Amino acid sequence: MIAVMVFLLLHVMNADTSLLTAGLFLVNILLFLFLPDLHVNVRVIAYLLFVLLIVNFIVGFREVLYSPFASTVDEYFSGFFQNSNTNGNFACCVLAAVLLLLKNRKVRICTISLFLVYLFACKSRNALLFTLLVVYFYNILSCKKLAKFALPSFIMILAGSLFYLAVIEPAVDADFEVFGKSGNSAGRSVQILLAMSRFPVTFFGVGATVPNDYVTAVTEFAIHNMYVNTFYAMGWGYIVLFFIFVFKLYCLLHSNLAKAFLMSFLMYFIFEPGTAFGTQLVVSLPFIILLIKLGQEKYENRTLHLEF
Repeated sequence: MIAVMVFLLLHVMNADTSLLTAGLFLVNILLFLFLPDLHVNVRVIAYLLFVLLIVNFIVGFREVLYSPFASTVDEYFSGFFQNSNTNGNFACCVLAAVLLLLKNRKVRICTISLFLVYLFACKSRNALLFTLLVVYFYNILSCKKLAKFALPSFIMILAGSLFYLAVIEPAVDADFEVFGKSGNSAGRSVQILLAMSRFPVTFFGVGATVPNDYVTAVTEFAIHNMYVNTFYAMGWGYIVLFFIFVFKLYCLLHSNLAKAFLMSFLMYFIFEPGTAFGTQLVVSLPFIILLIKLGQEKYENRTLHLEF
């Protein structure tokens, strides 16, 4: 993480990024750095997210009831948020927090039940993919004979998805639907191609908000791919440091479920806007939960050694 902070300083000197934006990145990086060693009450955090999940459900209850008949994105269950995809991401984060940090069986069952309602009421294809991937990665990691294939299969899926969005989808038309939406990427491929054709590949990037500003001006939407946006905005050096951080986190986590959530969230980022180590809810909250889990594991191991 120290290397990321040094890189961020050099990035500001070589790219069009404001000091305020760089400062926000720095605050988030410092949070990630110290979070595993902070003595935070993980149960309080998990219960708070669980309560927010319930309150959000109550606030959007009308949308939930109407969701089976909804035909446009604006009519899907969005709750506190501007759109249903963000609401779906929030539900995924709460699911991860409760299953990783709490042992209360009733709360876990209630969370899973609510999550399934969110899944179908939000009609988020990203949340559906996330759910399937968590099940897939967890089952592979739990099998001793297959566990060694978990990380290679993740890399293949990640690389294959990026290749599909950048190369295959522009050349084909999807003729199927998921949750009433077309099977294509809803403009994500166009956003990626705009960034690829407009900006050069550089070590320090062109500026934290530059690619998103350009693509938003053309399409009215930000780049819905965290990796592509980070690659051009912050540079290939920054994205390499991000993957080093992710790999280290993967190796430090002991829980197979935590590792499954980590890989699934990383897949989620392929279809959502944001920047690596950014302050966006979609990007930062998953890592906050996983780093808290890492801190919980470290504390439990330390306590176990002391008792021994």
